[in-house]
Formats: sequence, structure tokens, C-alpha cells
Amino acid sequence: MLLYSLHEPDTGAVRYVGKSVRGETRLAEHCRASGARGRSRRAKWLRSLRREGLRPACSVIARFETQADLDAAEVEWIAAARAAGANLTNLTSGGDCGTFDDEACAKISAALQGRIPWNKGKAAPHRGTSHTAETKRRISEIRSAQVTCKRGHSFDEANTYVYGGRRHCRTCRRDLKRQL
Repeated sequence: MLLYSLHEPDTGAVRYVGKSVRGETRLAEHCRASGARGRSRRAKWLRSLRREGLRPACSVIARFETQADLDAAEVEWIAAARAAGANLTNLTSGGDCGTFDDEACAKISAALQGRIPWNKGKAAPHRGTSHTAETKRRISEIRSAQVTCKRGHSFDEANTYVYGGRRHCRTCRRDLKRQL
């Protein structure tokens, strides 16, 4: 189990403090494309680095034997970095596996002010209902008329497999597996 930090590659400024029970594997994940998925501040920062052709600098802060020690150290390091004025991308104060700190809660609350929930006053129309036979027939006709997948690969005998009653592209599936 280890505590690590991610830094700006040019200035060395700490941007993220994290913990891992899987060792250095977690650090490597941040440098791959999968580490920049999502809408978190950390993911957006990693994508901005990638656009510039850069990778975050990664460093191991310390190694721990127990989860409790690791959690406590993460809380201390995040608090110390914030106290020193670091522009951290951490959403939480650490050690808690998902509880937002007051600053993150305030930002989320401010962003949601004045917004009406998408389902306010509406029943969920898609729950408990199904397509009519006519609608199913039309969907089937449209899908069977497609000659390529959404990425342009042909739906021919060699490149197509059926799963769950629908045609799928083998090339897209192979590309997806390579990314993972």
C-alpha cells in the first residue's frame, strides 16, 4: 500500500495526492488514456496535459502496512498541500473513500443552484413500459438496413457477431479491448 502524488511536469507543483493498495500499477493508470476519463478536475487536468503532449510526474510519498495508516497519511498530506496553497484536483479530503470535503460540497451546491432537476414533476415514462410491436418492427428494419457500424466498419460476415439479438462490430470490439 502506498501514498503517491501527481505533479505538473514543468513546474513540479503537486496537483493530486492519492493512495493505492495495488502499488505502482495505480500510478501507471494515470498516465494511460483511461486515467483521463470522466469529468473530475483530475481527469480534466490529465486530458489538458495529454493535449500538450505531456504526462504528469508521479512520485511515491510513502509505503504503509495498514489501511488505517494509509488513510491517515492521505488526509494529512492533502491537508498540508492545501494549507501550502497547492491547487489540488482532489475532490475529497482523503482517507474516506468518497466523502466530499466542505469546499467540494460548496462548489457542487453552487453549480446546481437554480437548476430544475430533469425529472421534477414527471413520472419516469420509460419505466414499466415497452415498445409496441409496430415500433419494434420499425427499429428492426432500420437496424437491419445498416451496412456499417457507427465508426464506419462494414457489417459483413467476417466482421459481425450477434449478441443480445443485435449485430456488433468485431473491429470495434478488438479496438476497445486494446484500449483497456
